[in-house]
Amino acid sequence: MNYDFSQLNDKEFEMLTADLLAELFKKRIERFKPGRDGGVDGRFYSNMNDEVILQCKHYSKTGYRGLINKLKQEERQKVKKLDPNRYIFVTSLPLSPDNKKEIRKIFSPYIQRDDDVFAKEDLNDLLSKHS
Repeated sequence: MNYDFSQLNDKEFEMLTADLLAELFKKRIERFKPGRDGGVDGRFYSNMNDEVILQCKHYSKTGYRGLINKLKQEERQKVKKLDPNRYIFVTSLPLSPDNKKEIRKIFSPYIQRDDDVFAKEDLNDLLSKHS
């Protein structure tokens, strides 16, 4: 599979992502109403008190540089304010290992590992396992 997700609007992309990650993590992921979300597109708890925040950025037309600028200028501050135990970031853009590392560093210490950054390729892999 090689979907580019361009046919989905932002909310549809969030819904698809939450469904796929719920299958992957075997957890129910809370979703919230459309609009300003303060950096929270989904949430679950890995243990009783370990909050995991899911953020989706459907930037298929903006490109990688536009995404990085937005993350540095706006999103990083939102995550610091939320102060989650773990932060999972998802984008519809294709990413290289270095791109994932750059995103992880922007959100350090909340994104703990590069594989907490999900890209187009990761979503396609999940779709092939969880149609």
